[in-house]
Amino acid sequence: MTLAKARGFTLIELMTVVAIVGVLASIAIPLGLNQMRIAKRSERTLIMKMIVPSVESYTTSGAALGTLVGDPHPAGTPGAFAKPWGYPTNGWGELAIGVEGAVRYQYSFTVVRDPGMIWYTTKAVGDLDEDGSTSLMLLSGRLESGDWIRDDATDDTHD
Repeated sequence: MTLAKARGFTLIELMTVVAIVGVLASIAIPLGLNQMRIAKRSERTLIMKMIVPSVESYTTSGAALGTLVGDPHPAGTPGAFAKPWGYPTNGWGELAIGVEGAVRYQYSFTVVRDPGMIWYTTKAVGDLDEDGSTSLMLLSGRLESGDWIRDDATDDTHD
């Protein structure tokens, strides 16, 4: 009576494969999470680049002097899950900005038109990892001698 030769993988071979998969996962998962964070931040940059030209156009359009405020929109700071943009009120209608779908940041702006001084500030606030600390992007500018002087500030340390 002859025994049939057993076929299959040895325990050492299986443990080697599991170790290799573990090493690859430990490298790939953090890189993937970082790329997702970068992609979510790109929404903020894109929408802010829509808001700033609209604000600059509004300030030079001959609108009445005074202050125009775009209330924070959408209400409440969005977190890891996006909130629908909806239909903003209080100042947003003056800029005619339309965003389709949902957003992960809350946006607001202030425009001041006084004699001899025109300036604006736009702000995006978000908490992508929902740890309670928010990241902030500020874009501001002032009109001097017919040219826009822009100041940008971004704090991504808490994303």
